Amino acid sequence: MTNDQPMWYSDGNVVLCAQGFKFRVHQSIIARHSSILDRMVMAASQAQSCMHPGSPGWADAVTIYLSDKAYDLDKLLRFMYGDTKPADYRSTNTTPFPVLAAWLRTGVKYRVERLVDSALCSLSDLFPRDLSLWDKRAEIRARHAFHAHHAIEAFNFVRMLGSDSDGRPAGMLTDSTYDYEPDLVPLGLYALCQLDPALVWHGAARADGTPERLSRDDAELVFRAKEQLVAHGARMVELCSEFREAAAGCIRGASVCEEVIGSLAYSGHEAKRGLLGGDPLSREFLDCIDANEDAGEYLREELVDDCTGACATCIGPIRARFEELRGEVWMDLPKIAGVWDELSDWWVDDQ
Repeated sequence: MTNDQPMWYSDGNVVLCAQGFKFRVHQSIIARHSSILDRMVMAASQAQSCMHPGSPGWADAVTIYLSDKAYDLDKLLRFMYGDTKPADYRSTNTTPFPVLAAWLRTGVKYRVERLVDSALCSLSDLFPRDLSLWDKRAEIRARHAFHAHHAIEAFNFVRMLGSDSDGRPAGMLTDSTYDYEPDLVPLGLYALCQLDPALVWHGAARADGTPERLSRDDAELVFRAKEQLVAHGARMVELCSEFREAAAGCIRGASVCEEVIGSLAYSGHEAKRGLLGGDPLSREFLDCIDANEDAGEYLREELVDDCTGACATCIGPIRARFEELRGEVWMDLPKIAGVWDELSDWWVDDQ
């Protein structure tokens, strides 16, 4: 085995072994955070004493072999020693997702409550439960170094923490302050639907190279959900294409606005590719609508030729209809994911 120098304390009295790596640490530090690990250390110490009666000093540290990945154990121990700390405020939390994932795996297993609660709060931030925050998720995901393929790992956590037969989150602490709800299921599923089918089926690698795959049932769920999202997108394109004429109260001139509206109505518009590809919550077309609005006031008719877009009166109904359709998709996500009966307060925030 190779000693993992950053977590090798010469005065440590416990050696934790994982994947060929040794971590020499202090039982007092372990006991402060995890009663489960502490009991494992005490049991190993007693067993060691029984195997070598009358020789209490035969070894200066208790050795325990764990089934954890070395990467995960390293991140857990760094937390215990204060090298990395869960942020007290979400706005300042920049913990990379691979570290959050390691915290969840080990925190749940060894019942490190504060670690689990913090990691799950960050996971909720990465998959916000209302549409207005979903539109701003890119900034949060960048802060956590969350990449598209991490959706597989995140969704597997959601499954791991799903309700057991007694209605409690499986694997969670009985006194945990984190109120787990299945709202992460539809959001995680939507993220999976944006992945390449090969990734959905074959999986991706964690930060340490460990393969991470969806279950066969979940992979098939993703493909079924993708079909429904594509259908939603096609419907959105079709309904938004109905707007081709200037509004009755047009303040710009019908010919000017209808040229812009006609362009937006074109079903093959580049900004609609995401909708037709299974991403009906994409803001690309919405941003395109905004970019084609000219709010300028052209008081003289000869200045109308200077305008660069349709007036708010004409383009407003298109935007309102598209927002309405996005809201319908959002409200349908729990049904697509099969968790509608488990969610009592799923809604669309005002934009």
